[in-house]
Amino acid sequence: MSKYSPQHLHRISKHIQISIIIISIILIAYIIISKLKPPESFPFTDIEIENTKQKKAHNYTTTHIRTDTIIDINSATYEELTSIGIPKKQAHIIINYRNKGGVFYTKKDILTIYGLNQYIYDKIKKQIQTTARKRKQRKTDYTKKKYKTPPLSKNINLNTCNASELQSIYMIGEYRSEKIIEYRKKLGGYYTFVQLEEVFSLDSTAIIQITKRCYIDTLEIRKININTAAFQEILEHPYSDYYISKDIFLYKKITGKIKSIDELETNNIIKKEEYERLHKYLRTF
Repeated sequence: MSKYSPQHLHRISKHIQISIIIISIILIAYIIISKLKPPESFPFTDIEIENTKQKKAHNYTTTHIRTDTIIDINSATYEELTSIGIPKKQAHIIINYRNKGGVFYTKKDILTIYGLNQYIYDKIKKQIQTTARKRKQRKTDYTKKKYKTPPLSKNINLNTCNASELQSIYMIGEYRSEKIIEYRKKLGGYYTFVQLEEVFSLDSTAIIQITKRCYIDTLEIRKININTAAFQEILEHPYSDYYISKDIFLYKKITGKIKSIDELETNNIIKKEEYERLHKYLRTF
């Protein structure tokens, strides 16, 4: 037979239900009271916070900030610098900078000081000034004469000069001077400095040096009389070849005598570009 009767179990269950209800009521009441209770006040009031900020600013700058003072940042003392609101650390840096020869030429030059930012500058800019001015350096006649390079005289005729004269030009040695003269003989003379590009071993830098010292007299150019010259003489010219020489001789044979060099172009005896290069070295009498 069971220890507890159904009637006894019913009474126990009823007691449990009542206990749960009581505990729930207590919890709900606690929650409601907690929400209605005002929060604890912050340990620092607004006045105390403001006083703390002012105390920090006080330690960072100076004890007395004057707004009626104007100072010269190139001569002001440490006390004067801090009196207008410049932080103590930056005031020391300014003094050290000036002691080493540093000069503030404009008010904004103070922004080059480490830690002195735009915010601080905006607060003190009306209280600072500078009388320093940059000195303009004058170029004396002595300086001009000392560093002015005298102009090089163009006293070397490229069509008549010898190797020694060419070797007096910067970058032109024995080998290059020989090549210049050797090609001049083959051509019969130069009529433009551009032709130097055709000389073996000459680069643009060397040619520039030649143009600074030389001039070209085209009256010294040796020309070939195409009415009396042998076939080989025309053939050996650097601007001629077998076909050019042959066409000139055939035309001369047909006409009997070439009266003008221009006939070679107007009658299409040689091509226009060939004529432009060669005609300066040809003559008809």
